[in-house]
Amino acid sequence: MASFRKKNLRRENLGQILSWHRYQKKLDLPLAANILNIRTSYLQALESGDFDNLPADVYTKGFLKKYARLLGLDELKTIKLFLKEKKIYTEIKSSAAPAMKTFMADKTKKSRLSLFFKLSPRTIKLLAVCLTVALFLIYLAYQFLGFSGAPILEVAEPSDNLVIQESNLIVKGQTDPDNEIFINQQRVLLKNDGLFEERVDLKPGINTLRVIAKNKLNKTTETVRHIKLISDEQPVVAGQANERRFTLIPGCITKLEVSIKNNPTWLRMVVDDNLAFEGIMAVGESRKFEAKREIKLTTGKAGNTFINWQGQDLGSLGSNDEVIRDKIFSVK
Repeated sequence: MASFRKKNLRRENLGQILSWHRYQKKLDLPLAANILNIRTSYLQALESGDFDNLPADVYTKGFLKKYARLLGLDELKTIKLFLKEKKIYTEIKSSAAPAMKTFMADKTKKSRLSLFFKLSPRTIKLLAVCLTVALFLIYLAYQFLGFSGAPILEVAEPSDNLVIQESNLIVKGQTDPDNEIFINQQRVLLKNDGLFEERVDLKPGINTLRVIAKNKLNKTTETVRHIKLISDEQPVVAGQANERRFTLIPGCITKLEVSIKNNPTWLRMVVDDNLAFEGIMAVGESRKFEAKREIKLTTGKAGNTFINWQGQDLGSLGSNDEVIRDKIFSVK
């Protein structure tokens, strides 16, 4: 029997990790920059590895920490990866300095086109050697970033501490296509793009799902999720800690009111599988939604998002900078 796990992200370097997580949360760069109050050009530089267009490290680490928090990434690990990649970039850039000094020493007041045709064979040979060395160092850096650390693993579904009444669920996620994926020690087939999807059977009570990604160097990353399976007679209690689903008896219409406090907040609302709203709600703004089956709510700042469900005030959904995705309010 295979078992479950949850979503995490994929690729080899920091820029790809940030871009992939942002895409998963359906955020474009201008929207993310607006939420974080950060220049769009800085986020673009982070995702493209353009270290020369970033401010001093003390400022970069500050807004990178906020960006990691918005995307649901580990803040310390994200900053550590940034510093490691920048160090490699700086070393590669420094290694090319001697070649650049030789080139600049041979420059004359003539145009660059004239200089090109008057370069001596010795200078051309030196430039070729320096270019080869630089390309080799870049290749080594790429290999280092791709294989020196633990593999990246993203489990999209289900979430941790989920309470359900179905006897099975589907585990979805993504990793690098060259990795291997195991759910509760059973290997799972990967698609060409690294996506995986596996149906897992559950037993009554708490089920522990261990998802492991293993790369070619046998380094692993593990994600653990706990799923509680309850019988049809056991109600899912509204307001239960860490729960993702609020349930009503059949025949009811679920009514939900969302209010924003403290700061503007990005939200997405899906009513009976149809997108009802997606955008930024202002402070003091409220919206009401009704569904025959279910409402899914995603918010970029749980602490600013206040819920009234079926006339019951549930308060805020979580902490100030917590991201909640696809919280379900449904008719059983």
